[in-house]
Amino acid sequence: MNKRLLAGAVSCCLLLSFALIGCSQQKSPEKQLYIEESVQRKEPLYIVLLGPPGSGKSVQGKLLSKRYNIPIVSSGALLRAAATKGGEIEQCMKAGKLVPSAVITQLIEEKLKSAECKNGFILDGYPRTLEEAADLESLLKVLTPGKVEVVALKVSEKEVLDRIGKRAYCAKFNAGQLKDKAPLHACQGDEIARPDDTVSIARERFKVYTAQTAPVVNYYKHHSGILEVDATHSIEETSSILLRGLDHDLNKVK
Repeated sequence: MNKRLLAGAVSCCLLLSFALIGCSQQKSPEKQLYIEESVQRKEPLYIVLLGPPGSGKSVQGKLLSKRYNIPIVSSGALLRAAATKGGEIEQCMKAGKLVPSAVITQLIEEKLKSAECKNGFILDGYPRTLEEAADLESLLKVLTPGKVEVVALKVSEKEVLDRIGKRAYCAKFNAGQLKDKAPLHACQGDEIARPDDTVSIARERFKVYTAQTAPVVNYYKHHSGILEVDATHSIEETSSILLRGLDHDLNKVK
């Protein structure tokens, strides 16, 4: 009887061990989707990432950066850095208004022409107007020829306002995510509220986006093509839809 009990206990332990090993070998959805499938391209890849504030451009941009090994150029990050010096940029951002096109276009041009972007980039939050879309088109013509992909993340105003209220911001790494995702960064950097992350400012920014940037989406839709992605899903689901769409476009036979 004791031998039977002992044999049963050993069998249970072995089964538990195998189960634990299997669990430890499972990778997180992010690693399965974006890190393991990292790809190298022979020609530069230029991704234009559009969407209203709070649509997830920053998060999706980081995942695309890992996959395609190209840097993120965030118009918002460039403007926030410039706003620390005060002046017109700071005043516009505090009011939720658009910074003049000439100002942001100059910042973008300097960045895109840098050595860091020689293999491509992910442009987050620019162009914001039809005028800037024309400026970007002219700029792309002087860069190394490559593949251009335009992506628009679609999300409602209600969803945006809900997300803004839950968003935290890492002062050290200049990046944001939802407050219920802890820790914000492995660096344990300070979590602060972005100065432009209030409901009133977010509502104004969404209104500005609808009036001035939504026409840019329509421009690309009829001019060169655009990949529209429903960004109301989870981060993982949205990323999966986005990657499938990009892979389809990038692998199309001309």
